[in-house]
Amino acid sequence: MRKVKSLFLIGTVFVLCLFSFVIVGADEGGYKISDYKFEGTYHKNNTVSVTETIKVQFTESRHGIYRTMPLFMEAKRDVGNGKKEVLKYQNEVKDVDVADWNYSTDIDDNYYDIKIGDRSEYVDGDQTYKISYTYVMPDDRVDTGDLIFYSVLGADWGAYIDHFSFDMKFDKAITDKEKENFKIYSGSYGKQGNDLDVKKYFKESAQSGKVNEVTGEAFDIAPRQAITLYCPVHEGYFVGAKKVSKTIPMILLIAAAILALLVLIYELFKKQKKPVQTVEFYPPEGMSSAEVGVIIDEMADDIDLISLIPWWGEKGYLTIEEVPDKKGREGKHASLLLHKVKELPADAPLYQRTLFDALFATNPRNLDDLPRSFSDSFSSAKQNLGAEFRGEKQLSTGKFKAGALLFLACAAYFGALATSSMISLKENLIFGAISAIAILALGLFRLVSYGQDKVRTKGKWITYCIALLVLAGVSIGTMFAATFDGDTFFKFPVYLGVFAVLLVDGIFIGRLVVPTDFKLQYYGKLLGLKQFIKTAEIEKLQMLIDEDPSYFFNVLPYAMVFGLSDHWAKQFKNLKVKPPTWYYGYNAMYWNAFYFNSMLLSGLRDPIQHLRTEAMMKAAASAASSGFSGGGGGGGGGGSW
Repeated sequence: MRKVKSLFLIGTVFVLCLFSFVIVGADEGGYKISDYKFEGTYHKNNTVSVTETIKVQFTESRHGIYRTMPLFMEAKRDVGNGKKEVLKYQNEVKDVDVADWNYSTDIDDNYYDIKIGDRSEYVDGDQTYKISYTYVMPDDRVDTGDLIFYSVLGADWGAYIDHFSFDMKFDKAITDKEKENFKIYSGSYGKQGNDLDVKKYFKESAQSGKVNEVTGEAFDIAPRQAITLYCPVHEGYFVGAKKVSKTIPMILLIAAAILALLVLIYELFKKQKKPVQTVEFYPPEGMSSAEVGVIIDEMADDIDLISLIPWWGEKGYLTIEEVPDKKGREGKHASLLLHKVKELPADAPLYQRTLFDALFATNPRNLDDLPRSFSDSFSSAKQNLGAEFRGEKQLSTGKFKAGALLFLACAAYFGALATSSMISLKENLIFGAISAIAILALGLFRLVSYGQDKVRTKGKWITYCIALLVLAGVSIGTMFAATFDGDTFFKFPVYLGVFAVLLVDGIFIGRLVVPTDFKLQYYGKLLGLKQFIKTAEIEKLQMLIDEDPSYFFNVLPYAMVFGLSDHWAKQFKNLKVKPPTWYYGYNAMYWNAFYFNSMLLSGLRDPIQHLRTEAMMKAAASAASSGFSGGGGGGGGGGSW
């Protein structure tokens, strides 16, 4: 039976590795950091006492700044027998203080937030913020060695930093051998080099002659750059680190059952706000196609940004020219050459300026010759687009609360199953993780894709149902395998009953998400426009073209973010649509709306997504290594508000 368990475990781990989730953040203008000073003490219990002195130059009036720190980290560790695993850790921030400023703290989406300033007052010019806190990292759970892994500068700052310096002291001195392995990683998140050319200097104790302090500095740091200290040290370097306690299986299972039932009751009685769908023929006034793409499914997707290119063309900021590709091929194999006609207005949103400037770093720009750096700019623009919908423009509330409730229920369930074995604790720990993670993955997927239910295609619904069956099968299989030998505190039907309630919770967890009034203001109209794109009659389209010859092109970027550009183009296949003035180089003999859409979509999407895929694969390979810029404890970033 042990062999059967092992085979089952390998199979289920492989299946679960197919499911992943991605999350995003934002850049800001209106300020820069003239000087950033980090002073810290790395204590022997794996905590760091920190004081940060941040000098900010505001070029626009702001209330103040905010500082965010991740409460999670991961590191690739040697777990013995020549094996290495990426271990994840939950961290803690405590003893926070900000000198001479009002501030508030909050924990949101596994980040610790410090908001500095007063909502009723504005500041500008030069300001100094002195922030103190203690960052707590837990026991590393391995006995092959300890690890100093800490970001003194996080990769989430959205401003330029003229000068950064750090001074890290150590309770325990570092040996000469450990000093040789001391590394500094700097640059974009995941980088393993020292791209910022950070200089480090060691200081030795006058008494012991061993290193007990390291300092360094860097200049002219762009947004989204990090500086990380990395040094493997001997086992036992850290003593008294925080450890997670375990409770008995009975208490955990009862807690899981109660939480699961509470979530279910909450879902059943939660009142829903529903949009009123209206009949619409035109996109919303003053709202870009990219912003519509986020509102319709509450996700910033690649196609949302790509749709801006024809949107800019229609507004006169650029033109698009078909040119033969590198092999001299035309038609559907042609390349697209973008020509900048004029700059975006000064008040254009940051996400638009970021993408526009990246596209036209050279003018004209052949999309088949985009540099690798464009992918980073595209990611920043994507983060900035998502950040547009915060504060007063937030689209929904309750995601974090719903996810937290489901997480707590799954965590209790995991703990009950993981600690229930009196014979093979390690094996049941893995089985418990697989079972709980499967149901949690379902719930998180439902929360992340909350806005997609009304726009999900039939094919995506089928994929979702298959994934649901796989996750349920994996969970039930792990429970059966874990309890088969009869060495668990409870029998299989008991765990199955709790799991069944959790499964229902995960399926309907989206009912706990509440759309905001801002979203409802537009959502019904967008659903109406989407429905019109799908069902428009030829006579109505002809009338709209007669009124506005550019009607097809005005709506096309919005059809792209709805995933309906092909359908929209087919609607015009038998209608006379004049080519746009901003698109040329095509063969006029076979030009029509359907050809135009096919050429435009493939010409824009294929080269950008190919570049993006290469960049993400490279970043994933780099992040899987031992150390990297932006990793470890600490880090994070901030911005102005």
